[in-house]
Amino acid sequence: MEDQLPSRPQLSFIAAAQKILRDTGKSYHVTELWKLIEEEGLAVSPKGKTPWKTLQSKISVHIMKYGSLSPFQSLGSGTYGLKEAPTSELSIDYSGKPPVLAFPNSLISKARLGITTSKVGEYVDRILNQVPAASPLDFHVRGEVEKDSNFRQIVSNVIITHNDHILRYTVGGGGSALGYYYYDSYSIGFGGHVEELDRPLWEWKSTDWGYWNSVRREILEETGFDVKDVKVSAPIVGVIVDERIDLGRKHFPFIHVLELPSKEIKPRKRGIRAKEWIPFSSLSNDFPKYVPWSKLCIQFFYSKYQKRQCHIIPARIKGKPFSFQTKSDIVLVVGQIGSGKTLACQVLEKEFGYRLIRGSEVLKPLLGYSPGEAVPRRRLQDEGYRFINGPDGHEKLALSIFEYLSQNPSKRCVIDGLRYPETLEALMPKLDVPVTVVYIESPITTLLEYHNSREGEQLSLQEFEEIVFHPVERHVGRFFELADIVIYNHGNQDSYINELMDYLTKELG
Repeated sequence: MEDQLPSRPQLSFIAAAQKILRDTGKSYHVTELWKLIEEEGLAVSPKGKTPWKTLQSKISVHIMKYGSLSPFQSLGSGTYGLKEAPTSELSIDYSGKPPVLAFPNSLISKARLGITTSKVGEYVDRILNQVPAASPLDFHVRGEVEKDSNFRQIVSNVIITHNDHILRYTVGGGGSALGYYYYDSYSIGFGGHVEELDRPLWEWKSTDWGYWNSVRREILEETGFDVKDVKVSAPIVGVIVDERIDLGRKHFPFIHVLELPSKEIKPRKRGIRAKEWIPFSSLSNDFPKYVPWSKLCIQFFYSKYQKRQCHIIPARIKGKPFSFQTKSDIVLVVGQIGSGKTLACQVLEKEFGYRLIRGSEVLKPLLGYSPGEAVPRRRLQDEGYRFINGPDGHEKLALSIFEYLSQNPSKRCVIDGLRYPETLEALMPKLDVPVTVVYIESPITTLLEYHNSREGEQLSLQEFEEIVFHPVERHVGRFFELADIVIYNHGNQDSYINELMDYLTKELG
C-alpha cells in the first residue's frame, strides 16, 4: 500500500512542523526543523530537492493567511517557534463573526449515522421548515455554540460537477473552521454556515430561516457562479449525521449537487485554494487526502466510477504508520452491520491463525442464553441495549471477554462485535497486551448488499435501516477516532478481500 497517506492526522509540512515544535517546546531554524521531521518519519510530500525551503515557504504563507490565528511565529533568519505553550492547540477566535443558525441535538436524537438520502424530506421538515414562534432553531454567537455540545450548526455541503468531472479544492486559509481541522486536505464540498444576514427580513414570520440564501451566497463567493433558483439547480440530495469526529458533532451538513453549465469559475473566498476539475474516476487516486465528509460522499455517490474501491489507511504513531508488527496479539474489528467486519475477522482467523471471539456469543450468556443459541437479531439488539446501559454493563461484558480469553488462551485473538468504546475502555486494564482497533467504514448501500449476501435475505433499505441504525449500533462510529487502522470499504467483496489479504500478508507474513 505504498501510495497510502494517513487520515488521522493529515501530516502536511504545516502539521509536521507544528508537531515537532509542540512536542519539543523549542524553536528551530528551518534546516534543523526539517532534519527532525525526517528523523520522526512524518508524512511530508512532495519533498523536492530543497524541502527545507519549501517548509519555510509553507510556514511563512501560513502566518500570512491565518494572521493572529496561526500558531507559528517568525523569530527571524528562517527560525520559527510556536506562539503558545507547547501543549496548546490552534483555536479560532470567532469574535466578530456573524451569528450562525443552529438547533438542539434533540431534533436528531433518533437520527441515522452516515449519509442518508431516503430521509431528506423528513430532515428538511424537522430542521429547516420550522415556524419561528415554535421553532427550536435560532441564531447563536459562533464562539459560544462551538463550545456547546447540545447544539449543531446547520451547514451546506455542495458538490459541484460538470458532465463527468467534479470540482475539488485544497483546504486552508482565511481562518476557516474546515481549515483548522483539515488544513492542506482535499475537499469536494463547497458551502458553509447560515448567517443572520441571510434571512430575508420581509419573510421573518415564514419558515424561511435564510438557508437557501446562504447556499446561494456561498456558491457565489466560492465559484463566482450565481444560482438564481437554488432549490431546483442545487437540490438537497442527502444529509450527513457524523458522530465520529469533532467537526461532525458540531455541524449538520445538508448535501447538494450543482451541475454547472461550464467549467468557468471565479472564486472570491479565502480558504478555497488550488481549485481543479477532475474526472469522477480519479477521485479514489488521492482518497486518503480528502476530508472525512468528502470521503463519505465519494463512497456514497461515486464509488461505481472508481477502479479502486477499498482503502486501508493506518494511523500514525510518533510520526510512523501503525504496523501490526508493533501490536498484533489482540485485534478488535468494529463497524456497522454489513460493513465487512465479519469477512475481516474470517481472514484473520483462517489465513493468519487468530482465534475468533464473537462479541454476541460472549454477550448471550449474560442475557440468559447459551452461546450457540439462535436468537433473533432484533431481540438480541433490544436486550443487549438494555444490558449494556444497565448497572455496570460495560464492566460485566469486558469481564466476560477477559474470562473467555483466559479460558481459551491463544497467541493471537480477534474480537468481533463490540459496539461501545466504553466496553473497550473497561477491558484494557485487564489485559497485559495492547489492543489493535480496526474500524471499517462503508456506505449504507454496501452495508445492505453485504448483509443480504451473508444472511441470504432480501431486505429493503427501510427494513435494513431499522436493523443497522438500532440504538445499540449508534455508538460504533465513535471507534473511528480510536482506530489504529481505518478501512474504507465501498466496493464488491472480491476487491475488499483482495485488498485486505495484500495488506495483512505484508504486515503479518
